[in-house]
Parts: sequence; C-alpha cells; structure tokens
Amino acid sequence: MTQEKVPALTRLNRSASAPALHRQIYRTLRDAVLEGRLAPGSRIPSSRTLAATLGVSRPTVVSALDQLAAEGFVETRIGSGTYVAQGLAQSAAHPTDAAPLRANVLSHRAQEIIGLSPLTFSRVQQSKAFHTGFPALDEFPMREWTEAAASAWRALSAVELDYPDPLGYRPLREAIAEHLAIVRGVKADPEQVMIVAGSQQALGLVAQAVADPGDEAWVEDPGYPGARRAFTAAGLAVRPIPVDAEGIDLAYAQSRHPQARLVHVTPSHQYPLGVKMSLARRLALVAWAEKRGTWILEDDYDSEFRYAGRPLAPLHAMVDSGRVIHVGTFSKVLFAGMRLGYMVVPPGLVEAFRTLRGFHDRGSPVLLQAALSMFMREGRYQKHIRHMRSLYVERRDTLLEMLAAEMGDLLQVVPPDAGLHLVARLPQGISDLDLASSAMDLGVHARPLSQMAELPQLGGALVLGFAGVTPEEMSEGARALRRAFEHMAGGRAKMAEV
Repeated sequence: MTQEKVPALTRLNRSASAPALHRQIYRTLRDAVLEGRLAPGSRIPSSRTLAATLGVSRPTVVSALDQLAAEGFVETRIGSGTYVAQGLAQSAAHPTDAAPLRANVLSHRAQEIIGLSPLTFSRVQQSKAFHTGFPALDEFPMREWTEAAASAWRALSAVELDYPDPLGYRPLREAIAEHLAIVRGVKADPEQVMIVAGSQQALGLVAQAVADPGDEAWVEDPGYPGARRAFTAAGLAVRPIPVDAEGIDLAYAQSRHPQARLVHVTPSHQYPLGVKMSLARRLALVAWAEKRGTWILEDDYDSEFRYAGRPLAPLHAMVDSGRVIHVGTFSKVLFAGMRLGYMVVPPGLVEAFRTLRGFHDRGSPVLLQAALSMFMREGRYQKHIRHMRSLYVERRDTLLEMLAAEMGDLLQVVPPDAGLHLVARLPQGISDLDLASSAMDLGVHARPLSQMAELPQLGGALVLGFAGVTPEEMSEGARALRRAFEHMAGGRAKMAEV
C-alpha cells in the first residue's frame, strides 16, 4: 500500500455514536482486501505512518492491524513490515469467480411451507380483537407465578442445572401425569410424558418419528394450519379431510386415502369449527388405525375450557390402544410465550422420542419447567383454570351480545360450549377473505375460515377469538367489523335488507 492510497482511510466518523476509530480502520482495510482493492502481497504502511496520516493515536492503529492479523487478512514480516496475506489470492479477493447461485435459494420444501397460511408472530401495537388462540394475559396471575418460580429455582440442585433429560423435568412430568389422570382420565406413567416446546414441536416430532417422507397424513379441513405445516416440513403427503357435524369424515378419508400413516384430529373440540367427534366415529377411527397400523395424533389443545356439561373424555382415555399419541399445550391456559407443551407417548416409543428430541435441542429449559411444576404442585394451575373458565364464559356472552347489536342477523353464530373462539357464518355472496381484509384495514383481526381450508366450504365465515379480548376491545372491534361490512358492496346491500 503506497502513501497515495492512505487518504482512502481519512474519512473517519468521529461522532460519539459511530464505531470506535480502531474498528473503522479495521473495517476499511478488511473491505479493501475482500474487494481486491488491496492485492495479496501489498505492503501496509507502518502504524506510525497511518497514525500520523489519520490523526489518531498509534495504539488505535496497532489495535486495528492486530485484529486483521489475528483473522488472517495481513501478515507481519520481521524487519520488513506488514503485508496483505498471500493466501487470499484465490478466495475472497475474487468473488466474481464464484459459482452462480441457484435461481431459488430456498428448498422446494421451504417454499411450500412458506406458501401455506401465514403465521402471526406478534400482537404488539395491534388490536387484540379478535385474535384466536390467546388467553386473557391481562388476568394472568403474575404474583403467584413469580412466587412459584422463585421457590422452584431456589430448590434446584447443581445437578439439575446440567443438560436436561430430553423427555423433560421429572417433577413436571409427574405433575402432568397426575393432572391428566384427574381431569382428563388419561392414565399415563410419568415415563410416558414428554415435555415439548409447545404442541407445534410435538407435531413435528411425531411426523418424523412414525412416518417417512411421502407417507400420507390426514388433516381436518378446515383445520389447524400448524399441523399442515409440520407434516409438510417432514415431507409427508398431506391429505385434507372434510369435517361434518360428527367430526372428521372417516368414510371420505378411508375411500380416498386408505394408506394414511398418520392422522391429526381434535376430537374434543374441533379446530376451528368447534364440533365434537361422535362416539361412534371415535371408536371407528381407533379400530381402523389399529387394523391399518396408522398413528393417531390427538391434539387436545383447549380441553380445559368447556362451559356446558362435563369435559369429553379424550381418545387416549376411551380406548386401550397404543396407536394414540396424546398432545396438550400450556399456551392456551397460561401464555403462548412459555413454549411448553406435552405428549403422552406409547411405552414402546419412549426411547425413540427421547433420542429424537435430543438430536433437536436437548430439551426444554429446566428453569421454566421447574417453575411450572411448582405452579401445578401448589394448586395454582387449577385455581387459574377455574378463574379463566368463568371469565371466558362472560367474555363469550359479551361478544355474542355485541355482534348481535352491531350486525343483527347478518352473522349466524352458534354459541360455543367450549374453547376460546367462535365461528360467525356470513351471508351468501360475502367473501370472508374480503371482509377480513377490510376489517384488518380498520385494525381488527377477523380470521377467515377459508384460510384454514383446502377443500371448498359451504359459505364463508369468520373465526373470532374472545378469551384475550376485553369488553372495551370487543366493543371497538364489533363496531369496526360493522364498518368493514358496510364498506363492501355486497355488505351494503345486505345491510339494506335488514
């Protein structure tokens, strides 16, 4: 590097918010090497010369040169000076010689997953009406949770802070097994209980464990988009199966896709329609799965919140079958950011799942598992569920009243007897996608039913969450939904008829 090349370094930013001067010098010289403006073997001026030219202290320049030398960009020759390293001649110095990238940098599988219905990652600075699947975070017992967490963390031993068992924290698995036995009638040894990072991870693990790429998997239609994503990511051939008043249509599925290796169902409270799978169909599904060697993934995502009658027994509790894998989550009861769920794994698959989970992430954070374990052991979990169940009945009824006041008979809603959302059917000729888009422009999230379906649906509908929405937010949301309806040409005509 000759003296006339040094002025390229004189444009140093000396403001307080700029990177330190030695970092600026380092980056400028590094970029000059990577871009070929400083050829391999070029001599770098001495630190004294650079310091004088740039108007900085010599240690500042030395620090930059030392960093370049440590990373292999320059080399020092005793008695001669500092030079650009020769080994860069055929690598970084000539990026145009690199092989061209594929037209699509993403894999076909990634493109297919991304093309599915979008995920919602955050509600920050957004209206809460009418997001689905979110509990009442404004009612979360933060003090009780903090106390339980503090007690649990103080009780942890040094051994328990090591890498966790991929199956999960043993006291939490015991608490879950006890809870399932009492509340859901599921008999499971704690060794069969596996802690996962939410039910979404459970779906992916099951798909990888019991099915091969190309195997067929049934999913309810309309149904939970996360199941479709997980199975697609595992390379399975996803087959949408229509849902009727008794749940998943077995006759349709068995006649068209009899070779299914995996079935995802939400029998206690179908998502999103809310129907219950009939007893006859439950028994028929299990009998068929046992005969065919098919696995049933039972997603029991919101069974804690039933408002009329006794909770329905899950498939796992109704039949003595090793073909059912029961999955639950804490996201709907506590908070989604917890990212904790569980599976009840058949005894013969426990070690396989333990090994598979170990390959993924070695297990869920022990501190969080310990806090939840204490929260359950002290009875706070059941207390919170009872409080939320009462609150959600009130919020459901409030939303029904507000929709009736704002929309009259334009929306056909059957009051749900369980869950955190309701389905509002639209008049014929009104597109749920268009109405949802118009509502979004007004700050309201009304999820179109057609977005969760692959097969044609009989009329459009909106899926509206009420659990995490306060009465004030509901009122604003219902009024905005009416305005969105009025903004649509077909909507104005329907309004005029009322």
